[in-house]
Amino acid sequence: MARSTIRAPRVAAALPVHEHRWWEDEETLDGVDLRGDATGQQNHDVTITASRLTGLRLTGSTLASLRLVDCRLVECELSGVWMEGTSWNRVELVDCRLSGAVLSTARLRHVRFRRRRLDPAALRMIDAEWVAFEACDLSGADLSSATFRSSWIHDSRLHGTDLSQARLGGIELHGSELVDVAGAASLTGVRIDPSQIVPVALLVFGALQIAITDERES
Repeated sequence: MARSTIRAPRVAAALPVHEHRWWEDEETLDGVDLRGDATGQQNHDVTITASRLTGLRLTGSTLASLRLVDCRLVECELSGVWMEGTSWNRVELVDCRLSGAVLSTARLRHVRFRRRRLDPAALRMIDAEWVAFEACDLSGADLSSATFRSSWIHDSRLHGTDLSQARLGGIELHGSELVDVAGAASLTGVRIDPSQIVPVALLVFGALQIAITDERES
């Protein structure tokens, strides 16, 4: 799978810095570097394009139907943010935190998560195409009924992650730790590296209720 297929956000090197202010519903922010403390923001239908979010704090905010296009988020605090129904296209997140964030039913296209904490984020029923999780913590995350196409989860922690009824579409899991994963039957068709054969096999055996025993009962 070619790594160049995820399109990088188109963001100018130099952008005017905007310290946080309260956004208006249906507002569009274009070509800015957003910073500051926006804890508790409450908005609907905000669109952010061709922008950088640097160290922005949005803890506990409600951003219904947020739309991000060509955005790069660096060291942002997004814990507990409610973003159900959000739509992202060409977005990169680096060293951010989404612990407890809600992105259920999100539509993600060409999105890269790097060194992020998403434990335990709600990602159920997301529709993800060309999405990468790289060195992320997805422990306890809810990915049930999610759909992935042309995507990968590399070098990440999936401890107690819920994959029930997820459609993983041949997703790559190389270098990732799969421990106590729920819905292991959804791993059909995934791609793993040789070091993952035993832990993944044990998860699948458990999902299929295959018992391993030295003793015969007959």
